[in-house]
Amino acid sequence: MSDFSEPAAVAELESLSGSGFKRTDPPCVWAGSSLGYEVGPESPEKLAEVMKILSAHAEPVLVTGGTTQLDSINAVRKTQIRLSCRPLSGIDECDSADGVMRARAGTSIEEMTRVAAEAGWVLPMDTLSEASTLGGALATGMGGPRRLGFGAVRDNVLGIETTLATGERTHCGARVVKNVTGYDMAKLYIGSFGSLAVLEGAWIRLKPKVESVNSLALSLEENEESFRLAIAASRRTSTRAVVLLSETLASQSPELGPQPKKSAPWRLIVECGGDEVVTQHDSHWLSEKATSQAVSPKAMDALGSLQRFPRPEGLRVRLHLLPSDLGIACRQLRKGGFDVLAYPEPTVVYASLCADSESDPDWLPGALAMIEGIASRVKANWVIESLPPSGYQGRDVFRAGETLPLMRTLKEQFDPKSILNRGCFAGNL
Repeated sequence: MSDFSEPAAVAELESLSGSGFKRTDPPCVWAGSSLGYEVGPESPEKLAEVMKILSAHAEPVLVTGGTTQLDSINAVRKTQIRLSCRPLSGIDECDSADGVMRARAGTSIEEMTRVAAEAGWVLPMDTLSEASTLGGALATGMGGPRRLGFGAVRDNVLGIETTLATGERTHCGARVVKNVTGYDMAKLYIGSFGSLAVLEGAWIRLKPKVESVNSLALSLEENEESFRLAIAASRRTSTRAVVLLSETLASQSPELGPQPKKSAPWRLIVECGGDEVVTQHDSHWLSEKATSQAVSPKAMDALGSLQRFPRPEGLRVRLHLLPSDLGIACRQLRKGGFDVLAYPEPTVVYASLCADSESDPDWLPGALAMIEGIASRVKANWVIESLPPSGYQGRDVFRAGETLPLMRTLKEQFDPKSILNRGCFAGNL
């Protein structure tokens, strides 16, 4: 059934009612491990019981939500059990007066968006996949095209409930914002990829609906003036999403419509939202700067899918750099054959390459060396978001560097037996 003997914890999990235990035969392969067993606790209380059993046997688990970001982590080591948080779903409260929502970790972002809209609010989280869950969004900390207007994921979290590796249940924050002293623990869990605790649920701060929304597409040439325009567009009063992408990538999405100007190498998608007068003013300002055309509001949703570049046999990296280096990085990446999607401010660049492994079986080291060279030139931090399955072996996709000792200390403090997502995080912790 798997490469390992049956885990000692299986018998107890199998007899625990409400654990959602089942055997998967043949085993499912997730994050580099062959998983022959699955648990899906139906309540936070059952989750705590499951974790106590696993902790007693020092049995590792792969914690998952919607499984949409498993290609963004290191391979999980010697793990046979998957812990799915999908059964921990549901919206416990959506306060239309205060603009806050409490939802459980397995709740889909799609459902939360709908409920928030019905209450007259906007959920400040972009969906990169229809299967995305709240727990997954918090565990990865990844934002989408509207991060400029929505803010980072962690900025909209008021409180989080968790279950530690020992089975102890904890919480931090609450449904209201208060001035408190001490460290905001929620920010520690967000972006830790489930390596410190299992997320049960969270309080989310909602955003007011805007009066007017305009979406434009502009064709840009490959010169510094174009890249400066992309940054300037990000600083307009009403802009809540600005995305620069290579035309080779833009042409792959029918939702983005036809190219505004033939042969232009770059396309800029801008969404303005807010007061109607300001929105119209900023849209008019943009349309005077380059050849443009109106696009559907759904275009921005399509960009969330393009951000992930679903190419299982290719390479996708994410670079964080200064706005002044946006042009240099984008030009060099496009010259190297990469498809590029960039958020001008805060400046994050996604680069994707789908190589022909049959004609060039050794393409990956060269591609990574090219990224390293570009990143060194502009002093960018970068991580690997996706690799061919064989590329994960012996590689740390997070490139922790100088921060590794601190991350190791945190892991030892929160999960001393290394039960949660063993090996998946920075430094293969």
